[in-house]
Amino acid sequence: MELDLTKKSGTRRITDLAVSWSWSGDKSTPVRQLTLEMIFDELFSHKIPALIYARNIEPLPECMEMAQKYGRTLLRTEHTSVEFTSMTIDFLNHELAPMITRHGVLMDVYGEGVLILGDSGIGKSETAIELIKRGHRLVADDAVEIRRIGDTLTGTAPELIRHYLEVRGIGVVDIQKLFGMSGVKSATQIDLVIQFERWQDEKFYDRLGLDEAHTQIMGVPIPLLTIPVSAGRNLAGIVELAVMNNRQKKYGINSAREFVEQIDSHIDHQAAQEKNR
Repeated sequence: MELDLTKKSGTRRITDLAVSWSWSGDKSTPVRQLTLEMIFDELFSHKIPALIYARNIEPLPECMEMAQKYGRTLLRTEHTSVEFTSMTIDFLNHELAPMITRHGVLMDVYGEGVLILGDSGIGKSETAIELIKRGHRLVADDAVEIRRIGDTLTGTAPELIRHYLEVRGIGVVDIQKLFGMSGVKSATQIDLVIQFERWQDEKFYDRLGLDEAHTQIMGVPIPLLTIPVSAGRNLAGIVELAVMNNRQKKYGINSAREFVEQIDSHIDHQAAQEKNR
């Protein structure tokens, strides 16, 4: 409902009126003969949550009277109606978005959101500490709240454990106090999921990187990379490399495919030379 109440005649009747709700009063009354009392009486007779005045406009006396009559709430904001509507929609989209909680570590690495999953004690928190020392930022440790807003996933930490990280042998540390605001971030979009798993000698691991796996989180496909963990592996460096490689793929650059194409081209060239001899 939108009303222009800034233009009115000496008889306090609305002279410039735009009404988008259904008028349930006397249908025979011409619009230009509707008084402010009639308009606000009709408006507040419905169980509206609140009437909000934009640009710090002072509520009209008729509005105040009818709001008190029906016990309705009046609010006022300094923002314009467009700004306030946009801010309200963004707030409701976030607060009412479906949410799940996953066990893992969420990091912001090179501006990309990386969700690190794996069994307890496999080294997720230790990897997060090393990434923070390299200038990246912690979003959540242990419990990650994931919200789906449209076709994107946004992760954050529960308020109670925000900015805290648990390291076995040391305990719980406050990353914000240790590294400052540059070491933490309140929320980030999830762009990549990395699964840590213990190295299995009998398992075959893709050495070229041609296999592109995805995982579904709340119906949204996210690139998935499985990293085998063994003693001596620099997991923080591997995570950084995985993030840069994933970003390149977004822009259509796939190093693994280019490498295979070069090998195939070289083999075909050699075969052609052998044939011409």
